[in-house]
Amino acid sequence: MCSIMGFIASQSISAAELWMQLVATLAILGAVAGVSWLTVRYFRPRSAGDGIAGRMAVVSSLPLSSGKKLYLVRIDNRELILGVSENSMILLGEVPGGEERTDG
Repeated sequence: MCSIMGFIASQSISAAELWMQLVATLAILGAVAGVSWLTVRYFRPRSAGDGIAGRMAVVSSLPLSSGKKLYLVRIDNRELILGVSENSMILLGEVPGGEERTDG
């Protein structure tokens, strides 16, 4: 037991060295926290509530032929009919009274 205490006493560091280690550790932790915050702030996946995506929904789709479909899309209180192919998308019309429509 005495040899352990002697070893610890011989390996003691000065108060200045201890403070330097503490400052270095805090700086590293601060840098890790900063990088984490930046990652979450700028690289997080965007939620459905961001922009128009939270106000838009595909109500129905109807396949017509290979690579061609009709979509009924609701944006806010409007319902639009879109013709979609592999190379284009065309607004075909708007469903009148889309805001009064009830499912079921």
